[in-house]
Amino acid sequence: MRTTRRQLLAMTGGIAVAGGCLEAAANRDHLVSGDDILAIAHRGSPLLWPENTMKSITNSIETGADMVEFDFDVTADGELVVIHDRTVDRTTEVDGSVDVNDLTLEEVQELDAGYNFPPEQPEGYEKADVDHEHVPPGEEHPYRGEGIYMPTVREVFETVPKEFPLLIEPKHERPDPSQIASLIREFDREETTLLGAFESPILEEIREEIDLETGLGAAEVRHFLLTQRASEDRYDPPGEFLFAPHEIVRESLVDRAHRNGLSVLPWTVNDPIEMRRLIEAGVDGILTDDHILLKQILDQYE
Repeated sequence: MRTTRRQLLAMTGGIAVAGGCLEAAANRDHLVSGDDILAIAHRGSPLLWPENTMKSITNSIETGADMVEFDFDVTADGELVVIHDRTVDRTTEVDGSVDVNDLTLEEVQELDAGYNFPPEQPEGYEKADVDHEHVPPGEEHPYRGEGIYMPTVREVFETVPKEFPLLIEPKHERPDPSQIASLIREFDREETTLLGAFESPILEEIREEIDLETGLGAAEVRHFLLTQRASEDRYDPPGEFLFAPHEIVRESLVDRAHRNGLSVLPWTVNDPIEMRRLIEAGVDGILTDDHILLKQILDQYE
Protein backbone atom coordinates (compact mmCIF):
# COMPACT_ATOMS: atom_id res chain seq x y z
CA MET A 1 0.00 0.00 0.00
CA ARG A 2 1.37 3.40 -0.98
CA THR A 3 1.60 5.89 1.87
CA THR A 4 0.99 9.50 0.92
CA ARG A 5 2.24 12.71 2.51
CA ARG A 6 -1.29 13.36 3.78
CA GLN A 7 -1.41 9.96 5.47
CA LEU A 8 1.96 10.58 7.15
CA LEU A 9 0.68 13.88 8.48
CA ALA A 10 -2.48 12.25 9.80
CA MET A 11 -0.52 9.55 11.62
CA THR A 12 1.16 12.04 13.92
CA GLY A 13 -2.04 13.30 15.49
CA GLY A 14 -2.01 12.69 19.22
CA ILE A 15 1.32 10.89 19.24
CA ALA A 16 2.97 10.79 22.64
CA VAL A 17 6.37 9.30 23.32
CA ALA A 18 6.62 7.27 26.48
CA GLY A 19 9.53 8.40 28.63
CA GLY A 20 12.35 5.92 29.03
CA CYS A 21 11.06 3.57 26.33
CA LEU A 22 14.66 2.61 25.62
CA GLU A 23 17.26 2.35 28.32
CA ALA A 24 20.05 3.88 26.26
CA ALA A 25 20.36 5.84 23.04
CA ALA A 26 21.12 3.71 20.02
CA ASN A 27 24.38 4.12 18.17
CA ARG A 28 24.06 6.71 15.39
CA ASP A 29 27.57 6.60 14.00
CA HIS A 30 26.79 7.46 10.40
CA LEU A 31 26.79 10.30 7.88
CA VAL A 32 24.48 12.62 9.79
CA SER A 33 25.11 12.00 13.46
CA GLY A 34 27.37 14.79 14.67
CA ASP A 35 26.62 17.84 16.77
CA ASP A 36 26.13 20.18 13.81
CA ILE A 37 22.82 20.49 11.97
CA LEU A 38 23.48 20.04 8.27
CA ALA A 39 22.25 22.47 5.62
CA ILE A 40 21.23 20.16 2.79
CA ALA A 41 20.75 21.76 -0.62
CA HIS A 42 17.56 20.10 -1.87
CA ARG A 43 17.90 19.68 -5.67
CA GLY A 44 20.89 22.00 -5.39
CA SER A 45 18.89 24.91 -3.89
CA PRO A 46 16.51 25.66 -6.80
CA LEU A 47 15.52 29.04 -5.40
CA LEU A 48 19.07 30.10 -6.26
CA TRP A 49 19.90 28.13 -9.43
CA PRO A 50 18.17 25.83 -11.94
CA GLU A 51 17.36 22.66 -10.03
CA ASN A 52 19.14 19.34 -10.47
CA THR A 53 21.85 20.72 -12.76
CA MET A 54 25.62 20.90 -12.50
CA LYS A 55 25.21 24.64 -11.97
CA SER A 56 23.08 24.11 -8.87
CA ILE A 57 25.10 21.19 -7.50
CA THR A 58 28.54 22.78 -7.84
CA ASN A 59 27.38 26.23 -6.74
CA SER A 60 25.74 24.74 -3.66
CA ILE A 61 29.01 23.12 -2.67
CA GLU A 62 31.01 26.29 -3.34
CA THR A 63 28.61 28.37 -1.23
CA GLY A 64 28.79 26.19 1.85
CA ALA A 65 26.12 23.48 1.63
CA ASP A 66 26.98 20.57 3.93
CA MET A 67 25.32 18.05 1.63
CA VAL A 68 23.59 18.18 -1.75
CA GLU A 69 20.46 16.22 -2.62
CA PHE A 70 19.46 15.34 -6.16
CA ASP A 71 16.93 13.11 -7.89
CA PHE A 72 17.37 10.90 -10.91
CA ASP A 73 15.39 8.84 -13.38
CA VAL A 74 16.27 6.76 -16.44
CA THR A 75 16.21 7.70 -20.14
CA ALA A 76 14.93 5.59 -23.02
CA ASP A 77 18.49 4.36 -23.67
CA GLY A 78 19.09 3.39 -20.04
CA GLU A 79 21.11 6.35 -18.76
CA LEU A 80 20.62 7.63 -15.21
CA VAL A 81 19.82 11.32 -15.62
CA VAL A 82 19.35 13.93 -12.90
CA ILE A 83 15.71 15.06 -12.84
CA HIS A 84 12.88 15.16 -10.32
CA ASP A 85 9.70 14.91 -12.38
CA ARG A 86 8.55 12.14 -14.67
CA THR A 87 8.24 14.74 -17.41
CA VAL A 88 10.63 17.40 -18.66
CA ASP A 89 8.24 20.32 -19.26
CA ARG A 90 8.31 22.02 -15.83
CA THR A 91 11.97 23.01 -15.99
CA THR A 92 12.58 23.20 -19.76
CA GLU A 93 11.17 24.84 -22.87
CA VAL A 94 9.09 21.77 -23.77
CA ASP A 95 5.41 22.61 -24.24
CA GLY A 96 3.36 19.62 -23.15
CA SER A 97 3.94 16.50 -21.09
CA VAL A 98 6.93 14.50 -22.35
CA ASP A 99 8.21 11.63 -20.18
CA VAL A 100 11.98 11.54 -19.66
CA ASN A 101 11.69 7.75 -19.99
CA ASP A 102 10.64 8.26 -23.63
CA LEU A 103 13.68 10.37 -24.55
CA THR A 104 17.27 9.35 -25.19
CA LEU A 105 20.03 10.97 -23.18
CA GLU A 106 21.03 13.02 -26.22
CA GLU A 107 17.46 14.32 -26.57
CA VAL A 108 17.24 15.11 -22.86
CA GLN A 109 20.51 17.02 -22.83
CA GLU A 110 19.51 19.13 -25.82
CA LEU A 111 16.83 20.72 -23.63
CA ASP A 112 17.36 23.99 -21.77
CA ALA A 113 17.17 23.05 -18.08
CA GLY A 114 17.51 26.70 -17.08
CA TYR A 115 14.60 27.87 -19.20
CA ASN A 116 11.96 28.29 -16.49
CA PHE A 117 14.19 29.51 -13.67
CA PRO A 118 13.38 31.09 -11.26
CA PRO A 119 10.47 29.06 -9.88
CA GLU A 120 7.54 30.54 -8.00
CA GLN A 121 8.64 31.55 -4.52
CA PRO A 122 7.11 29.42 -1.74
CA GLU A 123 4.97 30.88 1.01
CA GLY A 124 6.98 32.31 3.90
CA TYR A 125 10.25 32.36 1.97
CA GLU A 126 12.56 35.31 2.48
CA LYS A 127 15.60 35.27 0.23
CA ALA A 128 18.83 35.77 2.13
CA ASP A 129 20.44 39.17 1.73
CA VAL A 130 23.65 38.03 0.07
CA ASP A 131 26.01 39.49 -2.48
CA HIS A 132 27.85 36.51 -3.94
CA GLU A 133 29.31 35.83 -7.36
CA HIS A 134 27.43 32.52 -7.53
CA VAL A 135 24.01 34.04 -6.82
CA PRO A 136 22.51 35.82 -9.86
CA PRO A 137 20.77 39.21 -9.65
CA GLY A 138 16.99 39.27 -9.79
CA GLU A 139 16.66 39.02 -13.56
CA GLU A 140 13.54 37.53 -15.08
CA HIS A 141 15.22 34.47 -16.66
CA PRO A 142 18.97 34.73 -15.99
CA TYR A 143 19.85 31.22 -17.17
CA ARG A 144 17.76 30.90 -20.32
CA GLY A 145 19.97 30.01 -23.27
CA GLU A 146 23.05 29.62 -21.06
CA GLY A 147 23.69 25.97 -21.87
CA ILE A 148 22.23 24.56 -18.66
CA TYR A 149 21.31 20.89 -19.12
CA MET A 150 20.35 17.81 -17.11
CA PRO A 151 23.52 15.90 -16.22
CA THR A 152 23.88 12.18 -15.72
CA VAL A 153 24.53 10.71 -12.29
CA ARG A 154 27.91 9.62 -13.66
CA GLU A 155 28.80 13.24 -14.47
CA VAL A 156 27.87 14.33 -10.95
CA PHE A 157 30.04 11.58 -9.45
CA GLU A 158 32.90 12.51 -11.79
CA THR A 159 32.68 16.19 -10.79
CA VAL A 160 31.95 16.14 -7.06
CA PRO A 161 34.85 14.92 -4.88
CA LYS A 162 33.99 11.55 -3.38
CA GLU A 163 34.61 12.97 0.12
CA PHE A 164 31.67 15.35 -0.24
CA PRO A 165 28.41 13.73 0.92
CA LEU A 166 25.55 13.38 -1.53
CA LEU A 167 21.95 12.44 -0.89
CA ILE A 168 20.52 10.76 -3.98
CA GLU A 169 16.96 9.73 -4.75
CA PRO A 170 15.86 7.38 -7.55
CA LYS A 171 12.45 8.43 -8.81
CA HIS A 172 9.30 6.55 -9.78
CA GLU A 173 10.83 3.07 -9.17
CA ARG A 174 12.34 3.08 -12.68
CA PRO A 175 16.14 3.20 -12.18
CA ASP A 176 17.74 -0.25 -11.92
CA PRO A 177 19.05 -0.93 -8.38
CA SER A 178 22.00 -2.95 -9.69
CA GLN A 179 22.96 -0.09 -12.04
CA ILE A 180 22.81 2.37 -9.14
CA ALA A 181 24.93 0.13 -6.91
CA SER A 182 27.48 -0.46 -9.66
CA LEU A 183 27.92 3.28 -10.24
CA ILE A 184 28.35 4.01 -6.54
CA ARG A 185 31.00 1.29 -6.27
CA GLU A 186 32.80 2.51 -9.40
CA PHE A 187 33.33 5.91 -7.79
CA ASP A 188 34.09 4.47 -4.34
CA ARG A 189 31.16 6.39 -2.84
CA GLU A 190 29.69 3.80 -0.48
CA GLU A 191 30.67 5.79 2.61
CA THR A 192 29.67 9.25 1.39
CA THR A 193 26.41 8.56 -0.40
CA LEU A 194 23.06 8.48 1.32
CA LEU A 195 20.13 7.11 -0.63
CA GLY A 196 16.50 7.94 -0.02
CA ALA A 197 13.35 6.99 -1.87
CA PHE A 198 9.64 7.43 -1.29
CA GLU A 199 8.93 3.91 -2.51
CA SER A 200 10.08 1.21 -0.10
CA PRO A 201 10.44 -1.66 -2.66
CA ILE A 202 13.33 -0.01 -4.52
CA LEU A 203 15.01 0.74 -1.18
CA GLU A 204 14.79 -2.91 -0.23
CA GLU A 205 16.34 -3.97 -3.55
CA ILE A 206 19.18 -1.46 -3.22
CA ARG A 207 19.93 -2.59 0.34
CA GLU A 208 20.36 -6.10 -1.04
CA GLU A 209 22.71 -4.86 -3.76
CA ILE A 210 25.06 -2.67 -1.73
CA ASP A 211 25.98 -1.77 1.86
CA LEU A 212 24.79 1.83 1.82
CA GLU A 213 23.19 4.18 4.31
CA THR A 214 19.54 4.72 3.44
CA GLY A 215 16.54 6.64 4.61
CA LEU A 216 13.20 5.07 5.43
CA GLY A 217 10.68 4.82 2.63
CA ALA A 218 7.15 6.09 3.09
CA ALA A 219 5.77 2.73 4.24
CA GLU A 220 8.70 2.38 6.63
CA VAL A 221 8.09 5.87 8.03
CA ARG A 222 4.46 4.86 8.47
CA HIS A 223 5.54 1.78 10.45
CA PHE A 224 7.84 3.88 12.63
CA LEU A 225 5.04 6.34 13.38
CA LEU A 226 2.63 3.54 14.25
CA THR A 227 5.13 1.90 16.62
CA GLN A 228 5.63 5.30 18.23
CA ARG A 229 1.90 5.75 18.69
CA ALA A 230 1.69 2.32 20.28
CA SER A 231 4.62 3.21 22.57
CA GLU A 232 6.41 0.02 21.57
CA ASP A 233 9.79 -0.38 23.21
CA ARG A 234 11.49 -2.20 20.38
CA TYR A 235 11.95 -0.98 16.83
CA ASP A 236 14.63 -2.17 14.44
CA PRO A 237 14.89 0.46 11.69
CA PRO A 238 15.74 -0.80 8.18
CA GLY A 239 17.70 2.39 7.45
CA GLU A 240 19.68 5.08 9.18
CA PHE A 241 17.64 8.22 8.45
CA LEU A 242 14.10 9.37 8.94
CA PHE A 243 13.01 11.56 6.05
CA ALA A 244 9.74 13.21 6.91
CA PRO A 245 7.57 16.17 5.89
CA HIS A 246 8.66 19.01 8.13
CA GLU A 247 5.10 19.53 9.38
CA ILE A 248 5.14 16.26 11.34
CA VAL A 249 8.50 16.79 13.03
CA ARG A 250 8.34 17.60 16.73
CA GLU A 251 10.91 17.30 19.49
CA SER A 252 9.19 14.14 20.75
CA LEU A 253 9.52 12.49 17.33
CA VAL A 254 13.18 13.53 17.09
CA ASP A 255 13.92 12.10 20.54
CA ARG A 256 12.25 8.80 19.73
CA ALA A 257 14.05 8.57 16.38
CA HIS A 258 17.41 9.19 18.05
CA ARG A 259 16.74 6.53 20.67
CA ASN A 260 16.10 4.11 17.83
CA GLY A 261 19.32 4.97 16.01
CA LEU A 262 17.73 7.21 13.39
CA SER A 263 18.82 10.66 12.35
CA VAL A 264 16.03 13.06 11.36
CA LEU A 265 16.05 15.03 8.09
CA PRO A 266 12.84 17.02 7.47
CA TRP A 267 11.95 18.28 4.00
CA THR A 268 11.51 20.78 2.34
CA VAL A 269 11.90 23.90 4.52
CA ASN A 270 12.08 27.45 3.13
CA ASP A 271 10.34 29.47 5.85
CA PRO A 272 12.83 30.99 8.34
CA ILE A 273 10.36 30.59 11.21
CA GLU A 274 10.00 26.88 10.46
CA MET A 275 13.76 26.50 10.13
CA ARG A 276 14.21 27.87 13.64
CA ARG A 277 11.49 25.60 15.04
CA LEU A 278 13.18 22.52 13.58
CA ILE A 279 16.62 23.59 14.76
CA GLU A 280 15.26 23.93 18.29
CA ALA A 281 13.55 20.53 17.99
CA GLY A 282 17.00 18.97 17.57
CA VAL A 283 16.89 17.67 13.99
CA ASP A 284 20.11 16.48 12.38
CA GLY A 285 19.78 18.22 9.05
CA ILE A 286 17.27 20.23 7.02
CA LEU A 287 16.52 19.92 3.32
CA THR A 288 15.94 23.37 1.87
CA ASP A 289 15.70 25.11 -1.50
CA ASP A 290 17.98 27.89 -0.19
CA HIS A 291 20.83 26.56 1.92
CA ILE A 292 22.44 30.01 2.17
CA LEU A 293 19.41 31.28 4.07
CA LEU A 294 19.50 28.21 6.33
CA LYS A 295 23.24 28.62 6.97
CA GLN A 296 22.69 32.23 8.02
CA ILE A 297 20.03 31.13 10.50
CA LEU A 298 22.19 28.30 11.82
CA ASP A 299 24.99 30.80 12.40
CA GLN A 300 22.69 32.65 14.81
CA TYR A 301 22.68 29.57 17.08
CA GLU A 302 26.45 29.32 17.43
